[in-house]
Amino acid sequence: MRNLVRHHIETGIWFLAAAIIWLASWFFGRQQPITLGATAVFAIVGARHFLRARQKRNADDAKF
Repeated sequence: MRNLVRHHIETGIWFLAAAIIWLASWFFGRQQPITLGATAVFAIVGARHFLRARQKRNADDAKF
């Protein structure tokens, strides 16, 4: 259960980082391809954490 909570926290951090990068680039008016690429990388890593946590939760549910 602690691993599941940890994965959800990590997922939130990755998505929050992606949102901060996106908002900062929008605020400063410099939406360069590298900024958009960095946002995409952070969002993809966050999605991978989310999917991994969901797979672990489903595996734990299958045990019972």
